[in-house]
Amino acid sequence: MINKELTNKYIVSKSFRYYLFTTTIGIIAASIGMIVDGLVIGNFMDYNAIAAYGLCSPARMALTALTAIFANGGTILVSHYIGRGNKDKINQSFTIVILSSIIVSLIISVFSPFYVNFLAVILGAKGIIIPLTSDYMLGLLIGTTPYLISQVLFYFIRLDGSPKLSLISVAVMTIVNISLDILFVTVFNFGMFGIGIATSISYLIAVFISLFHFFSKKNSFHLMKFENKSDVFKILKFGYPTSLNRIYTALRAYVTNNLAFWVGGGVVLAALSVQTNANLLFSSIPMGVGMTTMLFSGIFFGEQDKKALRDTLSVSLKYGLIIITFITFIILIFSPMITRLFLKDPTAFLTASFSFKMLSLSLPPSMVAVILLNYYNSVNNIFYANYIAFAHSFLFMALFAGILTPLIGQNGIWFCFVLGEVFTLIGLVIVIKIKEGFWPKSINDLLLLNDDFGEGILNNFSISLENNMDSVMGLSNKISQFGEENNIDSNLISKLSLCVEEMVGNIIKHGFKSSKKRYIDIRIILTTKNTVIFRIRDDGIPFNPIDYANKNEFSKNSMGIHMIQKISKNIDYRNTVGLNNLTITLDTTEKASLIGNKALLPN
Repeated sequence: MINKELTNKYIVSKSFRYYLFTTTIGIIAASIGMIVDGLVIGNFMDYNAIAAYGLCSPARMALTALTAIFANGGTILVSHYIGRGNKDKINQSFTIVILSSIIVSLIISVFSPFYVNFLAVILGAKGIIIPLTSDYMLGLLIGTTPYLISQVLFYFIRLDGSPKLSLISVAVMTIVNISLDILFVTVFNFGMFGIGIATSISYLIAVFISLFHFFSKKNSFHLMKFENKSDVFKILKFGYPTSLNRIYTALRAYVTNNLAFWVGGGVVLAALSVQTNANLLFSSIPMGVGMTTMLFSGIFFGEQDKKALRDTLSVSLKYGLIIITFITFIILIFSPMITRLFLKDPTAFLTASFSFKMLSLSLPPSMVAVILLNYYNSVNNIFYANYIAFAHSFLFMALFAGILTPLIGQNGIWFCFVLGEVFTLIGLVIVIKIKEGFWPKSINDLLLLNDDFGEGILNNFSISLENNMDSVMGLSNKISQFGEENNIDSNLISKLSLCVEEMVGNIIKHGFKSSKKRYIDIRIILTTKNTVIFRIRDDGIPFNPIDYANKNEFSKNSMGIHMIQKISKNIDYRNTVGLNNLTITLDTTEKASLIGNKALLPN
C-alpha cells in the first residue's frame, strides 16, 4: 500500500517564519505606540498620571476585544472560504466585516464625551485621578473608528499576501504617535487628553496607508452587495472566543488594579501600571505567533488538510517557545534596567522591578496557551477555545490574586501571573482527559478536530516534491498506485498524471528563478461528490498558470494548461499568505471521462 504522506514541513515552516516575523514586528510596532504613551507619562508627568493610565487598561483591552470580534472572526471565516475556493463568500464576508466595524465604532466615538467621566469612576479612579483618567479616555475613544478599521485592514492585508505594507503602516503610525505624544505634552500642555488623541491620529494615518493595498492590482478583496446575512453570526462565532479572552483580561486587570490600590495605594498601582504597559511589548510575541497560527490554521482547516494543520501547530509551538524562552532570560537579567525605562519615580522602583521578574516567568506557558487558543478558534473547536480564554485570561490569575494578596500582600499579585498561566495548561490536560478520554502526549493529541472534519473525503494522498522535473516524472507511478488502490478509472489516472506533468512543470519553470533546492506540496483528494481534487502549493514567485495560458495562448508551454482547462471541472488559483495555491477539480463519472478523452484529441 502506498504511503499517503510522503511530505515534509518545508513550505509551512518557511512561510510561517516569514509571516511570524512580519506579524510580530507589526504588533510590536503597534504596541510601542501604547508603550510610548506610558513612557511619556512616566518621564514627563507624576505617578498619579501613571496610575490613571494603568486604570484605563481594562477599557483599552475592552476596545481590543471589540476589534477581535471583527478582525479575528472575519479573518477566520474568510480563510475558511479561501481554503474552499469560494470567491463570492470571501468578498461578502469582507464587506460585512468592514461595514459592521464602521457602524459599531462610530457609535462609540460619537457618544464618548457623554460617558468618559462615568467610565473613569467605574474603572476605579478617585479624587485627582478621575479627570486624568477621563481626559485620556476621551482622546482615545474619539479615534475608535480609525483604531478598529486599521486593525481589520491589518489582518486582511496580511491574509492577502502583503504583510510588508501592513508593517509599513504600523511603523509610520508608531513614529507619528511618538512625535505627537511628546509634542502635545511638552509643547502644547494637552496632558492626558493629548496622549489619547495622539494615538487616535496615528491610527487614522495607518488607515490611509493600508488603503493603498485595496486600490492596487494585488488586492483580492472587494466590497460587494450581499444578501446572505448569516455570515454576520459566523463572524461573531469565530470572533467571540478571542474577544472574550480580551474581556477576561480586562476583568483581570480590573481585579488586580483594585487589589493593588487596596494593598499598597498609588505606589503599588503605579508599579502594576508599569508592568502592564511593558507587557504590551512582551505579549506581542505570543500574540504574533498566535495570529500567524490562526491565519494558517484557518486556511488549512478550510482545505480539510490535517497534515498541514499538524505541521502548523508543531512549527508554531517550536518557534514560539524558542523565542519566548530567550525573551524570558533577557527580562530576568535586565529587569532593573527595563524598569528604569518606564519609571523615574524611585518610590515604586523596587516593586516594579520584582513584578517584571514574575511576569517573565509566566511568558512561556502563556505562549502555549495563546497558540492553542488561536488554533482551536480557527478550527472551529469553540469549547477548548473558550476554556483557554477564560482560564488563561481571568479564572486562575484572579483566583490566585484574590487568595494570595490578603495572605502575603502585594507579592500575591505578582505570583498570580505565573501560577495562573501554569494552572491553565494543567487544567487543559485534565479537561482533555475528562472530555476526550486520553492524556495528550503528542501534537496529534492536541489537534482535537471535530467529528465532521474531513467529511466528504474518501481518501487522499500527499507528497512533497523537489523543484525539478526528475521528481515530477517519478510521481506518475505513485499516482497510478493510489488510483488502483482506490478503483479510480484509468482515464482519470491519466488526467491526474497530465495535471502533474503540465502544471507542476510550468510552476517549476516560471515560479522558481533559482536552482536552489525547494519543495512543492501536492495533494490528491478523492471525495464523496464524484470528484477528485488536485491541489498544488508552492512558495515560488506569484505565478498564475491560468493567466499565463490566456496571455500566451499559442505558446508551447501553454498548450498543456489549455488541455487541463478542457478536461477539468474547475480550476482556481490564489496567492495567499505568500504561497501559490492551485486547485484543479476533476469529475470521476464515466461521462466526464469520455468528455476528457475527446478533449485530449486534436481539433
